[in-house]
Amino acid sequence: MDLKILQKINDESIKAAGERYSPIINPDAPNLEIAPLVSAIEALAVSDKYKSYIFDLEESVSKAWKESPKETTELFSSSSPDSLVRLLNILKNQKPGKSELTFKLLKKLTGNLIAILQKESNLLYKKERGLKEYSQEWYAIQSSLSNIRKLESALRRVSSFVDSLDSKFVLTNRMLLLGDWGTGKTHLLCDITKGRISRNLPSLFFLAHRLPQNVSPLEAICNATQIATSPEVLLEELDKLGNASGTRALLIIDGINEADQKMWRKHMHDVILMVKKYKNVALILSCRTPFDRYIFLKSNREMFVKIFHIGFQEIEFNAQRIFFKHYNIPNPHIPLLTPEFSRPLFLKIICLTFSGK
Repeated sequence: MDLKILQKINDESIKAAGERYSPIINPDAPNLEIAPLVSAIEALAVSDKYKSYIFDLEESVSKAWKESPKETTELFSSSSPDSLVRLLNILKNQKPGKSELTFKLLKKLTGNLIAILQKESNLLYKKERGLKEYSQEWYAIQSSLSNIRKLESALRRVSSFVDSLDSKFVLTNRMLLLGDWGTGKTHLLCDITKGRISRNLPSLFFLAHRLPQNVSPLEAICNATQIATSPEVLLEELDKLGNASGTRALLIIDGINEADQKMWRKHMHDVILMVKKYKNVALILSCRTPFDRYIFLKSNREMFVKIFHIGFQEIEFNAQRIFFKHYNIPNPHIPLLTPEFSRPLFLKIICLTFSGK
């Protein structure tokens, strides 16, 4: 198994996605990135983009700490933001599956550092109440509070990351991508796969409905692709490629609700246990809701980190503008607030209908 073999399989799968992946039909078709989903997958893969984000956090804390005046730095004794910078540097360089302790230390340290700054801020606010506004002493306190806020802002960025969904994906190697019809799950996974191919990162993308039936899912992949003689060999080879690339290799299976649901339900626990053993491999399963309720037993579902694809929600107005422009349709005078217009598939069908293309 090598990247060229994987690319051939991926190209066939992406082509088979057909209308679900518009760029394969029309390269100029609108292709909006859903940033939170892309970020989550980069974290799952422990990719260079994820590591760049950790570096950005590291630089942000380091800069805020270096620019802090003496009165702020003296608030800290044994533990300081310097220790946090060192931990972030360790995290940035850790291999997949090795960072659980680092995350625990980051969570504890950021909590302690923020608490120190909050305590000092509260004391300064109390002093401020008794001072005449715009007096010399009042300005001095405002300056101190401003310095504290700058450092606290950098620390809170780290705290938010440690508590985020992205950090959970770093710590596990299993993602369950859920979403209603037409939200763009297949489109997203095709995009991710194409992007990783262009970066020479190991990925195996397969549409679940193309897998042979009446056989366990991983065996079905082996039978369909002929790239491995058994699920164990498949995962071992992907693990080697992941290790060589410095990231996790992604095994992506799209639309398991369209496959043999009984077989997935029967073998899901075995799939989880097998994938769990390989630290340099990550599994992404996508499933349309509500079919996941049948396919996943509660215990199996809890062994995945779940993320929802909500289509163009929160960017629907920008999406409408881009789609209408592409299909030469005038923008409506009033924003289209109906929830269906946040679904990429629905928006595309409406545009095709009105444009006559």
